[in-house]
Amino acid sequence: MIANISQKFNLQTTTLLVSLCTILLEVFFFNIPVLSTPAVLLYILLIGKSIGERFFDTSGLQWWGGIALLLSSVSLIGVIIYYPYKLTPEFSVITIAAPLLYLLKKKKKTKIEEKPIETSLNTPTKLGMIIFLTLEIILVCTIISARSGELMRSPWIAFDAWFFILFALASSVLFFLMTQKTNTKFLIISAILHHFIFYSIAAIVYKIGFGFDGFIHRATESWILEHGFITPKEPFYIGQYGLVVTFSRITGIAIAYIDIFLIPALAALSIPTLIHHVFKNTWNTTTKNLGLVLSFVIPFIFFFSFNLTTPHNLTLLLLILGMISVVGYTRKKIPYILPALIGLTALGTHPLLGVPTIIIVLVAGIVEKTLKKNVKILTYTMMFVALSVLPLLMFMMQQWFNGHGLPTLVNPFSNSALFLDFFKRPFWYKADAVWYFEIIYAWQYMITPILLICAGIGFWLQKKTTIAWVSLISSVGLCIGAFLLRTLITFPNVASSEQGNYPLRLLIGSVATLLPLVLYGIYHTGKAKTYFIQTKLRIPTTIYYAAGSLIIGALLMLSLYFSYPQYNEKVFFPGLNVSEYDQKVVRWIHEQNETYDYVVLSTILTAVAALTEHPFASYIDTVYGPQFYYSIPSGGPLYLAYEEMVYQGQKRETIDRIFELTNVNTIYLVVPWYWARIDEIVEGAKKSADSWHSIDHKMWIFKYLKHDN
Repeated sequence: MIANISQKFNLQTTTLLVSLCTILLEVFFFNIPVLSTPAVLLYILLIGKSIGERFFDTSGLQWWGGIALLLSSVSLIGVIIYYPYKLTPEFSVITIAAPLLYLLKKKKKTKIEEKPIETSLNTPTKLGMIIFLTLEIILVCTIISARSGELMRSPWIAFDAWFFILFALASSVLFFLMTQKTNTKFLIISAILHHFIFYSIAAIVYKIGFGFDGFIHRATESWILEHGFITPKEPFYIGQYGLVVTFSRITGIAIAYIDIFLIPALAALSIPTLIHHVFKNTWNTTTKNLGLVLSFVIPFIFFFSFNLTTPHNLTLLLLILGMISVVGYTRKKIPYILPALIGLTALGTHPLLGVPTIIIVLVAGIVEKTLKKNVKILTYTMMFVALSVLPLLMFMMQQWFNGHGLPTLVNPFSNSALFLDFFKRPFWYKADAVWYFEIIYAWQYMITPILLICAGIGFWLQKKTTIAWVSLISSVGLCIGAFLLRTLITFPNVASSEQGNYPLRLLIGSVATLLPLVLYGIYHTGKAKTYFIQTKLRIPTTIYYAAGSLIIGALLMLSLYFSYPQYNEKVFFPGLNVSEYDQKVVRWIHEQNETYDYVVLSTILTAVAALTEHPFASYIDTVYGPQFYYSIPSGGPLYLAYEEMVYQGQKRETIDRIFELTNVNTIYLVVPWYWARIDEIVEGAKKSADSWHSIDHKMWIFKYLKHDN
């Protein structure tokens, strides 16, 4: 026995030392991701499990909790280092090695969870497992084969209807397997894989990148990787930036890949596993895999956009994980350090939802530690007031410090229509479409009311618990905060779309805080319905589970469709993506110039491609302040000039005005093929430009040289 323990200790220690040495070599001497990435994964697994053994007393939570504490610590240490100094390679090593201090804590005695008597899998179950894995492989191969650098308003343009049928079928098979005597480890891995497919479609399909904000953040992370910091040091986003930069350094993987897949991977790995373990250990249920089934409520809520890595989405994910871990804490199954570190990580990533997350964690801790009713009431009241008012105060302070001045206060009830606009269809939804699209989008509208009904049921059944009141009060407080932020103040220098963006995020956060009640409400409703069907209607259990699995699979398929931009007979999403042609334009212009003594008038897509290729490469001093050398639609003079050239004629006078403003020697005008009146614009620009160049007959680049008067 002693020999076995010694052998295990030596193996673990040797593996850990080899992993650390490989990480050090990667950071300081060579770049071989094929070696360093497995070393990092081994390090995370070994240290994560060791940390978990010191804080969690149930074996199922030790892996999840230990790795969660490790990653939260890495993010927080990066935040602490960044603000007074910078993220150097040396500090990246310190950041990943510092959690070793957790190992000084004495291990807890692990409670061995009672395992049910294992029975051999029957033939239908084995066949179901094979069918599910086959369908998943087909889905993954289909997504990879759809990868493209072309312009796509929606990723669904690249898929046929059978893809959705296969996804619904795979979902149904998985849900049915969860009702059978299927190996739990297989189900956990399968749930993780299915979540990842759900969230990673855009990350895989869009070769250049999906969305807009992600490009800005990746450019910032690339700059920090090279220089250690970026000025000005804003109190935002470092929780994500530090995590991405650290893992890029220690693995050797490019920033873009780590950033793009960060949220899809974290969501897929954390959501099903945490809900499964917390549900199994806190709610009295005889269905051991019910937590895995309920974890799919998260992707069912299609507006939880975990398909795109941004600090906001990371904080939203942390808010959800924080709420679920608070459930475990209030049921004495999870130590307080886990929700506390999750809350602090959220705070260091994005304060808009980070502040509510840490407030919720603090309130749960206070209420659980006191038996005095008046103290609990006071704590809940303070939480409600803070969540209602703090978002407004934070936004006002940010605008003041950024030089936008004080906001204009108005009567919030006179502006209530602005808040109600959040519950209306966007302008890109057609009023009428064919009947089946009307049914599909009617269901989309019903999802939120269904969640609220389930939350109400969950609250009624759990109203004597801490989590019920924390969940309800925080949700109502965030809703009021969103209302005040949208209706009470108006910032004259902030675009109307931005003024509505932050309140909408608070509303989404309010739904996230209701999730513990939603899950319990769905569980109880499903349990009651199952009892009724089996005892009153006497429908065979197998038929009931099969039919239910098919329905759930179809509904999850619809949520998958809603989770990404749509372009169909009902919805004409106006957004565009950065294409390979934007990249070609940026590279061609860059090759023509030895210095950055030029500006480019282009769409934001081309500007974002430039930001990705050459992060923050050049800013031009003007009377309006420094301007990025590619035009960006933020009200600046370069983009106004671009719009003038496109919509009001391709006049040399407009170009001469920009020459005078920027004092550069060359100006480029870039016109993409998707503009209306493209032929007219191209012909007009040819007459005023000194020269022009076409890329694949998709992009036209017009070059203007400064003429001496």
